[in-house]
Parts: sequence; C-alpha cells; structure tokens
Amino acid sequence: MQHSRLEPQSAKLQTLELLAQTAESDWERRYHLTNALGYQLLILSNIDQGEALIQNWLEQVPSQHTQWHIRSYELLGLFAYRRNEFGVAQYHLQHAHQLAQQHQDYNRLASIHINSALLVGGIGLYNEAIQLLQQAEQLAEQHNLSAATKAISRNNHSTLLMLMQQHEAAIAHLNESLQLDYFQQDDIAFVQRTLASSHLALQQYDAAADFARQALTYYLQRDDPHSISQLYLLQAELAFVRGQVAEAEQQLGLVWQQLSEHNLPSVELQANLLQSQLYQKQQRYEEALQAMQRYSELYSQSQNDQSHRNVLRLRDQLQFQQQQQAITALENQLLVSKLKSQHQQKQNITIISSLSAISLLLVFFFWQQQKKRIQAEQLTRQVRQSLQQLQQTQQQLIESEKMASLGSLVAGLAHEMNTPLGILTTALSVLDEQLATLTAAAQSKQLTQQKFISFCDKTTESLKISQHTVHRCSNLVINIKKLAIQPEKESSVNLSNLIANVRTLLKVQLHHVDVQESGTDRMLLCSSQQLQMILLELFQNSLQHGLTQVETPQIRLEAEQQPTQLLLRYADNGCGIAAKEREHVFVPFYTTARGKGQTGLGLNLVYNLMTHAFGGSVELTATQTGFELLLHFPISILCYAPEAASCSSTRQPME
Repeated sequence: MQHSRLEPQSAKLQTLELLAQTAESDWERRYHLTNALGYQLLILSNIDQGEALIQNWLEQVPSQHTQWHIRSYELLGLFAYRRNEFGVAQYHLQHAHQLAQQHQDYNRLASIHINSALLVGGIGLYNEAIQLLQQAEQLAEQHNLSAATKAISRNNHSTLLMLMQQHEAAIAHLNESLQLDYFQQDDIAFVQRTLASSHLALQQYDAAADFARQALTYYLQRDDPHSISQLYLLQAELAFVRGQVAEAEQQLGLVWQQLSEHNLPSVELQANLLQSQLYQKQQRYEEALQAMQRYSELYSQSQNDQSHRNVLRLRDQLQFQQQQQAITALENQLLVSKLKSQHQQKQNITIISSLSAISLLLVFFFWQQQKKRIQAEQLTRQVRQSLQQLQQTQQQLIESEKMASLGSLVAGLAHEMNTPLGILTTALSVLDEQLATLTAAAQSKQLTQQKFISFCDKTTESLKISQHTVHRCSNLVINIKKLAIQPEKESSVNLSNLIANVRTLLKVQLHHVDVQESGTDRMLLCSSQQLQMILLELFQNSLQHGLTQVETPQIRLEAEQQPTQLLLRYADNGCGIAAKEREHVFVPFYTTARGKGQTGLGLNLVYNLMTHAFGGSVELTATQTGFELLLHFPISILCYAPEAASCSSTRQPME
C-alpha cells in the first residue's frame, strides 16, 4: 500500500479499494484500513468526511474490542484540533490515552503524546508540551519504536521553539534535523516549512523564500491542501513585508482558491487579516473594512464556540461524577442490606441449634459481628471519602466555569474594542490622505472649488464614521460597567409603578406597542434602580430584536406569588429566538444584530442582576412564537413575606 504521508491521494484510492475487498467479519483488517483512510483524509483536509468515517466505525465495532478504538479516538482528536475545537480535541486524546495504557499499545501512546503536545503547545502551554514530547521520546527509546515516531517528535519540538519565539534556537534545531539519516522526504518538507516561518520572523526574507519554495514543491506533489494553503499564505506575507503588493495579492489569491475547495478555519482567519492589511496598503479602505469585519466575525465565532464547549464539557464531567457517586452509594446500600440479611439468617440458625453448640455459636456470632462492624466502618469511611472527593470536584468545576466565563468576557471585550478601533484607524487614514491631497493642491495653486467641496464631503463622512465609532466604544464601556454589580440599599417600591417609569422612559418607542400587566400591583423590598434596569433591558430587547416586523406588537408582564418565590413572567409576540441560539442568549457579547450596533450585553446584564443582586434565577422558555422569560425572585422580596424586614425603612445589603 502507498505511504499515507508521502502520497496521500494515491494511498486513499488504494485503501478504498482494499476496504471494498475486505470481509465485514474481518474486524482487525477493517480497523487498520479504516484508520489509515481517516489519516489520509486528514492530510487531504477532508475533515468532515474523515470524521464521519471514524464515527461510523466506532458505531460498528463490537464494544468489547476497545483495542480497536484507540487510533480512532486519536484521529477524532486531530480532526477537532484542525477545527480549533481544543476542548473536544483534548477529550478524545485523553480517551485514546487511557485505552492505549490499558492495552499497552506503546506505538499509539507515543503518537498520542506527540499530538497532545501539539494541542497544548498551540494554546500556549509550552512546558507541558515539552514534557509530553520527552515522554514520547522515552517510549521510543525504551520500546524501540519506529524512526518516524522519533522524527515527528523532533519536528514538533522545533515547532514549540518557534511558538515560544526562540527562532534562532529553532533554526539550529531544524538544521540539525536535516542531517539525520532517518528523516524521510515528508519530515524534511516539514522542516523546510518551519525554517521558512522562523526566518520570516527574524526578517531573513531570502532564506525564508527559499525554504518556502522547497517545501511548497513537495506539498504540491503530495496534494496536501492544509500545508499548501499555509505556504501560499506565508509567501503572501513575505511579499507584503517586502512591499511586493502585486505578488502578495497573487499568492493570497491562491490561498482563496484553496479555501473555496477545503474547510480550513485557521487559514481563513489569517487570510482575512492579511487581506485587510493588503487593501489598506492599496488605499482600498472600504474593502479593507469589509475584510477586517470578516476577520472579526470569524475570530468572535471561534472564541464564543470554544468557550461554550468548555462550559458544557465541565458540566458533563460534574454530572458524570455525581452519577458515579450515586452508583457507589447504591452499591454500598446493597452490600449493607446483604450483610444484614446474612446476619438474620445466622441468628435463626443459632436459635434452632442444639444446646450443646450454644457456646460455640455465640463465639462465632460475636466474631461475625466484629467482622461486620469493621466492614461497616470501612464502608462509612469510603462513603465519606467519596463525598469529600465529589465536593472537591464540584468546587474545582465551579472555579473552572468562573475562569471560562472570565476568558469569554475578556475575549469578547477585546474583539468588540478591536473592530471599532480598526474602523477608526482606517477613517483617520482617509482623513490624513485627503488633508495631504488638499494641502498639495493649495501649495501648487491648483485648489478648485470642486476639489474643496469634495474634500469637505469626504471629511464630513470620515468624521461621522469616527464619531459613531467613538460613541460605540463609549457605550461598550458603559455597558461593561453595568456588569459590575454593586450592593445597593433596598427600599419599598411598587412593581407596577416601576413598570410605568420604564414605559415613560421609552414612551416614543412604545407608542404603538400594547403593554399588558397582571398581578403587578404589589409592594416589593429591593433595589428599585436594579429592578428598573432589568425591566428596561427587557423592554429594549423586545423593541430592538423581536417587535421590529410585527404589525400589532404586544408585551405582557404577569407577576405571581408562589409558596417559595415571586414569579415574574415577561413575554412579547415578536419573532422569537431560534432554537440553536437559545443556549447563547445569556453569554456576554453574543448578539444576532451586531451590524445594527448591538453589543450583546443586555440579557447578560439581566442574568447577572437576577443571580447576584437578587439571589434568584432567570429562565428562557421554549415557545412556538414570540419571546418569554421567567424571572424567579426569592419570596423575601415581598414586603409582607416572613423573611422581609419592615417596608417602612430601608436595609443595607450584606457585604
């Protein structure tokens, strides 16, 4: 069979032919051929096709033969890594690692260590990545693994040095690799590609161009879309920094051609950034803005998706721990019940035994009691230890979710600020260019009324763009400050009056909206400012998103006292929220109307106020039409609730 790394396209065709000739009952042969085909599809960047192939294999293979799962889960991790889904990739690689250890598959263990190093190195955990590579090298030496494993490990070590900005050390390490006799052609091409990147970082453009051409020649023969597109992008960057605009545009065109045929998210992200810079160099500012906006959308999408997947994965782990704890508790209960049953049976035997054996039976009974007591004490200790471990796991997961939420907020803030600042920079460049043109015309006495009017029009347009952008940044800072929930004094307030205040603030926007209330005429003890902020955000959300295309818009608020809570139901008859977007509505900076100036902080503010300021919760219900939100307040918010203080005075919040 053709070598997968050297000739992936030919190897793929040959593998498909061999698979068609293989009997369905020959599981071991199908395992090797299926995973070889999956690796060939990975090299050819057919990510969706390869992932579907491996998932289908895992559904077919008998569950007891877990040794045929190892390589498959490793490949699923590599597919997820190509999509920048680092959390999913880590999960699959960890599963593959556990199976490889269980079956003592040292070849796969070394390969998994190498791919895990590539994963953690890509997110900045360089020390952990180096440790994983060292473990792979130790396995290769101890178990006399293949030369390919050693070469791949060494190449990844060079990549880590480059990611750590140690380009000179990376170049020295790579040049040594070129002298090793066990390096094959695909290993050498990888070295050449990495050398090109390192020389480019050190502004050694001639060397970078030479190595890039050598590597590209090989990858074109191999038909590796991912590597080809990366090298085209590298050559475009090289031409751009050299000021060769036409060459850069030509190379970038080759990148777009690859992207039209293959799904390469990381390459598409960097290509849009370089395209924006190239358009600015050519003074094509409108197109530069479009490219920058596309880059921002891709970046925001990858950050939001990754943050959400990390939170879901942490919750799944917590549920798994809870299920395991419940199973252990049930097993312990069954064991105790069994011991009690045995004890009762032996008591009955003792009663009907002869008097001559009473002393012996009493001794035996005492021994059994002691044994059961020791077993019960051991079981009690095990249950207590399991409970402590569960509590520690829960606390760790809570802290992890906090860090994931903070990371999402920081990434969202950086994205939201970078986009308007990029627009502002472009607008100022236009102003600078127009001012230089006007000055030159004035100095050469060629300034005409038409040129001056044109200058005024373009200047006015640029100033409007700048003012709008600065206003957007200012609003963003104001909204961020709102997210910092501060303790406030509580006082008695009528819910219906608060709703009336909000309707007065939005009188112009609500003039055509039918607002209905039910059960809202009740006194509450709370921060009126924070509750009014919640109501204001809900009304504005309906006006800006849900009711824009409705002929007879309606908003309804219903308050209902329940035994343990006050339930406030808010609903409108607007367009509603799509099912795929419901799980994101409380995520900061998530919005479907970013092009209309929305920042995606409104419902996140409602969530923070409800959970932190009021100690309640908020729930988005699934409705056929419109939008409905349930706000759960603690019963103590009611003035006459047993937990509430007198409504004639205010009370200080706890620090």
